[in-house]
Amino acid sequence: MKINIFKKTILAVFALLVASFAQAESALEDILIRGSAQMYTEEFIKIGKKAAARIKDVPDFPISEAEFLQAVQTTTIEFTEDRLVSNEGIEVDALNFPSRKLIRVNWDRWYSYSSNQENRAQLAIHEYLGILKANDTKYFWSMKLMKGFLESVTSCDYMINGAPYYLLYENYSEGAKYLVNIDKVMVSGQGSSVNPLTKESVTISSLNFKWTDLINGNYKNVLNWAIGITWKYEARTLHGRITINQMSDDGPFPMEVFELGIFNSEGIMTPRYIATIHCNTKKMKKE
Repeated sequence: MKINIFKKTILAVFALLVASFAQAESALEDILIRGSAQMYTEEFIKIGKKAAARIKDVPDFPISEAEFLQAVQTTTIEFTEDRLVSNEGIEVDALNFPSRKLIRVNWDRWYSYSSNQENRAQLAIHEYLGILKANDTKYFWSMKLMKGFLESVTSCDYMINGAPYYLLYENYSEGAKYLVNIDKVMVSGQGSSVNPLTKESVTISSLNFKWTDLINGNYKNVLNWAIGITWKYEARTLHGRITINQMSDDGPFPMEVFELGIFNSEGIMTPRYIATIHCNTKKMKKE
């Protein structure tokens, strides 16, 4: 009897150890994939501090730099797995509680913005403005704070099999480093560039220019430099090319789209032309 009890005890302890190890492994995997709450909290606060320093450059901003910075320093940021629902019954990315000096952020939604740092920065600014009870309806002031560094927007809206798709490239000036690591944001997805339904990162696959031109100070060919971009449509890999000129000048331009992953009988990849889509670059007017 005592032996059986001993065996049962050992098995129970072993089961607990296995369960604990599995939980620890799962937690570690979670951190590696989605990031830790501490890391995200530090990022959120970092955005707030850098946004405060940007306020003086936005005319008529309703909150002073000192007020915004105090809110950042005295507000608790809490990342949660819970669904966050507004008073109107709408699921949201985050909720702010001014009386408690608390901002709760949904972990999954914050992680989903990992490919677009602008979204994270704008969300953090919006929530801090909520703590300060500033009217940021439709992200009016937070967008002004963000867009101050936006140089131009290149968008391509096109159709595949009767469904709308888009490409969107946002080009920021060097000053954008005030807010996290915003430099260039390029995404694609279903819907339109104005009303995106999904959003995924676009891969910059190549830079087409000559190093000798740079070394020798020969910049006359700069406008011919181009960025090769690669994105997904279902299981297919698409590829296009945008020149520096097209990304910086106002106006429409065509972009040829090829499908990658097509190989000939000799095993050599031969990109297949699919279509020419219409794109447009809009330069931002500075206030």
